This record gives sequence, C-alpha cells and structure tokens, in this order.
Amino acid sequence: MNEFFKILLTSGLTIIGGITIFALTKVIERFQVDPIIELNNLRGEIATYLIINANKFGYPKVNGEELKTLSFDLRNLSAKLRGTVFKISFYNFYFRLGLIPKRIDVINASSSMIGLSNTISSPDFDQINKYERKIEKLLKLNLD
Repeated sequence: MNEFFKILLTSGLTIIGGITIFALTKVIERFQVDPIIELNNLRGEIATYLIINANKFGYPKVNGEELKTLSFDLRNLSAKLRGTVFKISFYNFYFRLGLIPKRIDVINASSSMIGLSNTISSPDFDQINKYERKIEKLLKLNLD
C-alpha cells in the first residue's frame, strides 16, 4: 500500500465515522432528549398556568366565557402532558436517574387536571385546592 492510499483511506474512514456519530447523536437527541425536555417544559407551563389562574378558580365574579377558556386550556395542557409521557422511550430509566417524575404520577396529575377543569366553575374551594395540591405534588412543582 502506498502512502497516498493510506492517507485517503484514513481520511475517508474519519469522515464516515464522523458522519455516523453525528447521525447517531441526532437520533438520540430527537427520540430521547427532546421528549424529556418537552415534558419538563410542560411541567413549567402547568406551574405557570396554576399560579397565574389560581385566583380565578371557583370565584363567581369570573364570567362564564373566561371559565370555559380556563377549563379548555387546562384540559389542553392535560392532554399534552399525557401524550408526552408516551413519547419517552426508556421512561423508567430516566425516572431512576431523577430526570423525570414517575409515569403513573404524571398520568394521575393529568387526570387531576381534568378533575380541576371540571370544578373550576364551582365554589368548592376545598376540592379545587385538593386538585391543585395533588397536581403540584405529583409533578414535583413546588409552587409554595
């Protein structure tokens, strides 16, 4: 083998190896990292939603149209949260690393968000507070 051929082979294999590693990291990012980031972003969005709108839940001075919008937004966040859980492969592995909450906790939080959306128009503050605390606990939001 002459020296020129060795140089071409080495540089060709280096380029192919670099492209392969780049492609693998993009696949891992797309199917592993992005859904985890999406879940954590949704947790933040839910925390923000609960803080901003807590003073409107159950109060009779809030008009019906606004309550419908609040209920719809809460259900929408709930659906996104539940859908995101199923996008994460190896969920239990990432849970054990402490990157995300337990799957069942996220699903139960999603159900509690639906429950909250059903009760925000009623003046049952105890039930509303119960749902809010349950969501906070299950998603580890620490809103206090």
